[in-house]
Amino acid sequence: MKYRTHIPHDAPGGGNSTELKRFIQSDFALVITTIFLAFGCIMLFMMALLFVITFVPYEFVANHRPTTWTFWDMLLPSHFTSAANVKLAGTHKVNELLQNAIQMHQLPPDDDTHEHDGSIDDDDDDESAAAVVHDRRQPVNAIQNFVLNGEHEEQCGGFIWTWKRIFTKELTRKDGIWLHSRLAIGQMGQIISLGLYVTLLSWLGHSLAEDARNARARIIADWRLPDDWERWALNIVPTPSMIYSAFIPGAVIAFISGILLISVYVPSTVSTVLKLRCGLIQTLKNDNFNSYRSSADSTFYNIGGMIYALLGSFVLMFVLFAGLIFLFVWPVTAHFMMLVLSWCLGLCITIGIKTIMLMFCRANFQSAFFRKNPRSANYSALAMECWNIGLGGGVMIGRLTQFLFASAFWIGRIDVQFLDENVSLFGYSFDYTPINYRKEILVHEAHRHPFMERLGAMYLMRLRHGRNFSCDAGACWRILFVKGLMPWLEKYREFGRSRQDENDSPTIHED
Repeated sequence: MKYRTHIPHDAPGGGNSTELKRFIQSDFALVITTIFLAFGCIMLFMMALLFVITFVPYEFVANHRPTTWTFWDMLLPSHFTSAANVKLAGTHKVNELLQNAIQMHQLPPDDDTHEHDGSIDDDDDDESAAAVVHDRRQPVNAIQNFVLNGEHEEQCGGFIWTWKRIFTKELTRKDGIWLHSRLAIGQMGQIISLGLYVTLLSWLGHSLAEDARNARARIIADWRLPDDWERWALNIVPTPSMIYSAFIPGAVIAFISGILLISVYVPSTVSTVLKLRCGLIQTLKNDNFNSYRSSADSTFYNIGGMIYALLGSFVLMFVLFAGLIFLFVWPVTAHFMMLVLSWCLGLCITIGIKTIMLMFCRANFQSAFFRKNPRSANYSALAMECWNIGLGGGVMIGRLTQFLFASAFWIGRIDVQFLDENVSLFGYSFDYTPINYRKEILVHEAHRHPFMERLGAMYLMRLRHGRNFSCDAGACWRILFVKGLMPWLEKYREFGRSRQDENDSPTIHED
């Protein structure tokens, strides 16, 4: 019986194992199988727990759940706890809004018309006059305080800040930031994929080292070649130590970059949400915002993009570092790489001397955009310009190195744009993937923002109770309350209305 080619099969005797059987029986296959079985058992256990907890009444869980973090938090559905925390964030933000408004209505300390300690004069006329002055000056003082002290900034959205708020649950309870499920699924896929990539890379490095060892043994034992040819062949075939010396650092650096990529997704998402809320990233006033609204369903690209973008970054990082190290240890290219390294070191030393001289010239001849000593400044500028013609290679090396390593890292991130929106060719923008990720954030902000949730609850109460909830008198009272407590809101409303009128007004062309 004849076998078709490229199909693994046993030898005619039937005693030898095929390549497929050897791979299945190898330690690598055993490790991979054990990892996936363990992960499957954990997922099955969690699904069983969630199935059981659905039959437990919520009152029992609420009454018997300890105040501190326990295993109950893992049993409760994440959307349940997150939705409850977003409602708490809405209450927290409204309370903070009221507290800030009350602080704005406090009189300045240097105001002599009224004392803050609540002292009362003996003369009734003076007391009534002070009260009148206080009432008349109160709106003026509120606006004045808002202009002088109304804006305060704090650093937020950083790496440590975000993870600390997540562990203390203040990110949802106070900030009201919803981390969507697609982000959690993508992060889990990235963690599993990174472990699989490292395992495959370890197996590949070990296999290449064994093949190199066998090839060198065959060259020494079997080939009948002249000594020069044998030496040339041994130089071409690397030793196992060369492969390990390149694979191990490259794999470690690629693994570290993968860990960094996975760990920055959540802080980057939180930072983007905060920038959208405070206006650093414009929405309705941005000309490109309509592209976000036109195809909001394209968020299904994100999970696959997160996993395969991590693969691209991992492979590029490994190729760059492992390939660079291998070129230094491989005898065929070692001499050339040493020459390149010597040239780079000499260039760096020269650039360092130039930088020191440039700092001296700037301190003595320049002052911002002006020259303190025009003649000396012109001489130094001419000398530096001529010198930089010979050092132009440093610009080439610097930009090439920066772009290579930056692109190798940022290709694994679909949460931020690596290329600006204005980088386009004939109307085609090259970096579309981060736009889909930002659409995901905007979709959830449109549904899960604390104020949107509070407003939606008011609309639902209105639909349910009709005129018994939020009557006309109550609405007018709330308008008066808001205008009296926060008069500066009228400024933003008038400003936005004037901008809208300017955009809607027709253009008049004069002859």
